[in-house]
Amino acid sequence: MVVTKPAPFSLLSILPAMLVFYRGGGVAHALTSLRASVRHPALHRTTTMMTTLAAVSSAAVSPASSSPPPPPPPPPPARRRRAAVIGAGSAGLATGKVLRDAGLAVDIYERAPALGGIWRYDQPENTNRVLYKSLVTNLPKEVMQFEALPFDASLPSFVTSDDMLGYLRSYASAFGLESMVRFNRTVVAVRPVFDDDDDDDSDNDGAEVIPERAIIAVRRDPGEEDEQPRCWRLQHRRTNGKGGEEEADEGEEEEAFYDFVVVANGHYEKAHWPMDLCEGVRDFPRERLLHSRDYDTPEAFKGQTVVW
Repeated sequence: MVVTKPAPFSLLSILPAMLVFYRGGGVAHALTSLRASVRHPALHRTTTMMTTLAAVSSAAVSPASSSPPPPPPPPPPARRRRAAVIGAGSAGLATGKVLRDAGLAVDIYERAPALGGIWRYDQPENTNRVLYKSLVTNLPKEVMQFEALPFDASLPSFVTSDDMLGYLRSYASAFGLESMVRFNRTVVAVRPVFDDDDDDDSDNDGAEVIPERAIIAVRRDPGEEDEQPRCWRLQHRRTNGKGGEEEADEGEEEEAFYDFVVVANGHYEKAHWPMDLCEGVRDFPRERLLHSRDYDTPEAFKGQTVVW
C-alpha cells in the first residue's frame, strides 16, 4: 500500500487568499480562495468550517438586517371639535364664522326657514318679530357693521330694517355661512353631560354617540372646584317654520353632542309687562294696552290719546 503524504504547508500558498481579503473580498471570499489554493486536508476542513461561520456572521450583520425598523404608522387625525350656535341672526352668523375660522365644526340651528333673525320684517313665520314698519336704526351703520365686511357706502348712516337684512344676507354669502345653518330646526333642550353619566355612551336607537372620554374631556382651570361637563347634549326637532299657533313639529326629536354651545337667539321673544311699576296699570283695559314689541303701524291709534 502506498501512502501519500500531504504537501507541506507554506505561507506562500495562502498569498492569493490574503490578496482577496485585502482587495475587499471579505472573509468568506478569502477563505474560499484559501481552500482552493491550498490542498492540505486539515487546512481544507478548517477553512470549510470557517467559511460557513463567516457566511452566517455576514448575514447576521448585513446592511439589510441592520437597517433601522420602519417608522410606526402616523396617529389618526385629531377629532375636530364641534360647536352649536342657536340662532342665525346677526350674533349667530358672526359667532359661527369666528368658530369655523378657528377650526371648529359648526352647526347653526335656526327655527325659521331663512336667516336674518329679528331683521326679517315681512316673514309671518318669524315668531321673533319685533320690528315696526317704519323702523330706522338708532345706531349708525359704521358702528353696527362687521369688521370683515363694510356696509354699502351708498346707504345713509341710519339704515332701515330691509337694509340690515340685506347686509346680513350679503355677509352670509360672502363667507359661505349658509351651508352651516340647519333651517326649520327648533332646539328643545341643551343639557350638560358629565363623566359619571350612565347613558352617555349608548346608541339610543340611532342617536349620535358621544366620542371617547379622553378626546372630549373639558379642560379644567387650576383651582377650579365645580365640575365641568364633558360636552353638551342638544335636542332638536324639525318644524314647519310657520311660527306662532301654526307652528307644528315635523319628525321625531333628535339629539347631537357638542363641545361648545352658543345661545344667540336674542331676548325679544316674550314681552315683559312691568305691571307693578305704574299705579293703575292692572286696572286699565288690557285690550287698550300694547307692548312696544307688538307695535307695527300708527293707523290703529289715529284720533286717540296715546300715553308713551
